[in-house]
Amino acid sequence: MGVIKVAIADDHKIFRKGVILSLRPYPNIEFIIESENGQELIDALQVPDATLPDVILMDLRMPQKDGIETTKYVAKQFPQIHIICLTMFEDERYVSHMMEVGANGYLLKSAEPQEIKQAILEVMAKGYYLN
Repeated sequence: MGVIKVAIADDHKIFRKGVILSLRPYPNIEFIIESENGQELIDALQVPDATLPDVILMDLRMPQKDGIETTKYVAKQFPQIHIICLTMFEDERYVSHMMEVGANGYLLKSAEPQEIKQAILEVMAKGYYLN
């Protein structure tokens, strides 16, 4: 497996930057898109000749277009992209709903960088990640 291209969509800049920085030591993971909401992510995916990510780390609650609506759209329009929900919401209803609308994995924001890396690798290898 070569370099895995990753996008992150989260409305908290400090969290986005922290995730990107914490995964920098892994040379097989490269962040190519950083967006603060679902609409901004969708706009980036629709740029002609844009390099698409292999994996998106998607927050659940964001302004303009939340993670649920964005996941539905991406899963339908870009089925080759794997989506991992990365959120602070532990409720099983959120987990099952996100998986129903097209997410391939679900992680809590309290996850260690090693677990985020593992989730990315597993969705690429198996198509899903469940902790």
